[in-house]
Amino acid sequence: MALPKTVAESITRMARDARFIFTGTVETPGASSIGILAGNPNSKVVLVERVHRAAPALQGQAGQRVTVLSAEESGESGRRVFFTNPLLYGETIAVKELGSVEAPEAIDEVHTLVTALSDETKNEELRQHLASAEAVLHARVLSLHRVSQATAATASEHDPDWWAAVVHVIASLKGRHEGDIAVRYPHSRDVRWHAVPKPHDGQEALFLLHRDGINLGEATLALIHPGDLLSADARELRRVKALL
Repeated sequence: MALPKTVAESITRMARDARFIFTGTVETPGASSIGILAGNPNSKVVLVERVHRAAPALQGQAGQRVTVLSAEESGESGRRVFFTNPLLYGETIAVKELGSVEAPEAIDEVHTLVTALSDETKNEELRQHLASAEAVLHARVLSLHRVSQATAATASEHDPDWWAAVVHVIASLKGRHEGDIAVRYPHSRDVRWHAVPKPHDGQEALFLLHRDGINLGEATLALIHPGDLLSADARELRRVKALL
């Protein structure tokens, strides 16, 4: 059963900024399921039926009660699809409501649409990241070594501790590179650098490489963003090639 056009349009609009989307039933208006937050006219306890979009930590909320906080007293009741963002964590969670729609019978279609919108957003983010990269390589790591002079020259509280991975280029998807090249990356676990990928010996992956103005001998291309190292499985390869 297809979603009515107006419902699909509302879901598309509200899903844009919502990180936690779920179908649930309003159980207790004006109440709270979390001890650190008192119930008020703008709150309601909702029993989560199905999660459509969530961070990994919230994927298991189906069957749980959450407190939904609206900008104003809404009087919502019954079974609805909620578009929210996490706000407070306690024995349960409280979320800030961005909007909601009455849950249609075609709840599977809601899930399909939200998933498609999430994939579309992720693809657009990756497309922009690929466009910013100097090179995109399918490569295998041959060896790792420390670029010691860089550490000495840039020693500070947030020293990146530059290392280089020598990688063998299997295929150059963007840029013209072949053979073995050195790829620079911050080996530091400092808060500024901990999310940047750290290649390991023998790893085969997709490298999204950048030039940031630092030239450390042979290692001029670098991994500097959290999303600079991707799986090289067949599905991801097809996705990256299509976006390029």
